Amino acid sequence: MTRNTNSARPAGEGLRVAREERRTTIHTTAYRLDGTIYTPPGASIAEALNASKEFVAVTGAVMYAHPRGSFDGDQPLVTEVTEGTLTTKIPFIALRKEAIVAVIEGYFQVGKRTIPPGREIRRSTMNFPRFTVRGGLELPTNSRVIDWLSAGKSFIALRDVQLTWYDVKEPFRSHSYVTINRDHIVSVTDTPDP
Repeated sequence: MTRNTNSARPAGEGLRVAREERRTTIHTTAYRLDGTIYTPPGASIAEALNASKEFVAVTGAVMYAHPRGSFDGDQPLVTEVTEGTLTTKIPFIALRKEAIVAVIEGYFQVGKRTIPPGREIRRSTMNFPRFTVRGGLELPTNSRVIDWLSAGKSFIALRDVQLTWYDVKEPFRSHSYVTINRDHIVSVTDTPDP
């Protein structure tokens, strides 16, 4: 028997689109989330965030407070109490893009990404209200950083990043790939290669 693919879908079933799961740590203006976001196959997190609308879906998230202003809170916030059991995992949250400051992906391998022709990596230092990011910004060849930052994309990808929190004792953390929201940048400077 052949199934009629033109028939209406049952209620509650929408169009299914292939997506890649990306396990991330998302720093917002108010808290930190460890959860999964979804991107089109082959797209970077920055590309997916720039293409999405006002909210981003995050699943299986654990929310953490920022004690004393720190982004490194390690106590999950309690989201629900059911029959005496504390639940800290949020099955689904719609996160407003404007609140996202930085997204750190846990499983991204920088070595697998090549620099496309006509582009270069420029080392930059970006200062935010609570931390500094030093990393490689992928730009069109011979372009100025200020022109590229003003081009209109809210989320920018950086490679080989050192993240330094202003109010944490450890000097910095290294990450292979971080997506930042340019709307929260205070200042940017070029950083010469070591």
